[in-house]
Amino acid sequence: MEEKQMMIEEEEIVIVGGGIASLATAVVLKRVGFHSRVLESHSELRTTGAALTLAPNAWFALRALGVDHKLTSVYQSFNKSVVTNLETGVRQEVNNLTGKNDRQYLGRGIRAGFVPLNSKELYWFFLDDSSSLGKDISINPDIILKEVTENLAKDFPSDYLTVAKHADLSTLSWAPLLFRVPWNVAFGQAQNGNVTVAGDAFHPMNPDLDQGGCSSLEDAVVLARCLSQAQKVADGGQQWQQEGLKRYVEERRWRVTWIAAGSWFSGWSQKGGGNGENYLSNALRWFRDRVFYKFVFPRLTESVWFDCEI
Repeated sequence: MEEKQMMIEEEEIVIVGGGIASLATAVVLKRVGFHSRVLESHSELRTTGAALTLAPNAWFALRALGVDHKLTSVYQSFNKSVVTNLETGVRQEVNNLTGKNDRQYLGRGIRAGFVPLNSKELYWFFLDDSSSLGKDISINPDIILKEVTENLAKDFPSDYLTVAKHADLSTLSWAPLLFRVPWNVAFGQAQNGNVTVAGDAFHPMNPDLDQGGCSSLEDAVVLARCLSQAQKVADGGQQWQQEGLKRYVEERRWRVTWIAAGSWFSGWSQKGGGNGENYLSNALRWFRDRVFYKFVFPRLTESVWFDCEI
């Protein structure tokens, strides 16, 4: 039986996956003097996922990567949200430090809205706990649009429905939100020898503070910095890699735990705790409309000013 010859290549650093955290890590590692190889199962670029909001901490990270100037001239900054309570019709303006200038609509267990991306494009979304679409992420986009416009959001204001009805069907997707409970992020294993995780592999979170992609960019910068610092103080042994990864995990663990918990609480509060009619849901909607946006949300968004310098 003829033996197959296997080619073995040695790399200084191997990055598995071609997502935001992986590509950003490869860029910043090069800036601090490391060579890396990115492994991706798909052979070409794909348009997947949702919009990426760039809060101030993301811009700080992009500056560390040396690419911020390529985006500042394309996308303008926004900092205000107009939130409409669909049950009462009350509208309120909310200072939004996450970089958005959006419109949001809140109901019983429902949160929806749209965000302008530039002068020609915008991103719209719909969050719901009770849709008949379930968790099928491969569903026909025509069915997605029909479910939203003719069922879930049929009584929404005309500006939202106009946006939804004119959507490019090829851009529509319906998927469950992934979330890792904060105590698993805080106490779970994020390093094994010379292996660690970053981005959604480390801390998948709700999109309600727009920090999924932003935190992934932070991961890249902090990881490269910790490896670089560990190498500089190494005594010639081979343990500096593990020490660098250990520093990275220790520095990131509690910050991303706080952000993940804050994102979940923000989403839960804004959706009024669900679509039920009970004391807890009514109390939470009262809390959302009178307390959350004025006092709690500004505290949660303070996290977006973190600067992860190299």
